[in-house]
Amino acid sequence: ELREQAQWYLAMTLFKDGAEDEAVANLAALAVDNSRSKFILDAKKVLSDLGAELVSGEEGHVNESTVYPEENDPSPSGLESVRRYQFGTVTSDLSRKPYRFYNDSPIDGLITGDFVEFVVIRRGQSNREIAVIVDLLEE
Repeated sequence: ELREQAQWYLAMTLFKDGAEDEAVANLAALAVDNSRSKFILDAKKVLSDLGAELVSGEEGHVNESTVYPEENDPSPSGLESVRRYQFGTVTSDLSRKPYRFYNDSPIDGLITGDFVEFVVIRRGQSNREIAVIVDLLEE
């Protein structure tokens, strides 16, 4: 539950800092978790309050992926531990639609062309969409 708690508070901090897409992606990553943690239930409630719809079970290929900072980069703050995240684009094999993705838990070795499972988050009346990669698949 400590991981879920940390991800919850990270999402709330990202909202406060105006990084709404990243915050929503963190909540969605929590919401698709099958455990019954209080933070997972809270994440589902916030997403519902935002009018967000989760579309799970999408599969597709990674178009581009960046991890920041890279593993061996020095921490900007000089601290030993640093938050790393991953972003890029993924295209649905079914609809051929590209989505921006954001993961706060980088998938090691994820490269262009990898086959992945992802969740799409559609938000409110604007229908803004972002994806969260949930698994690296084998073709």
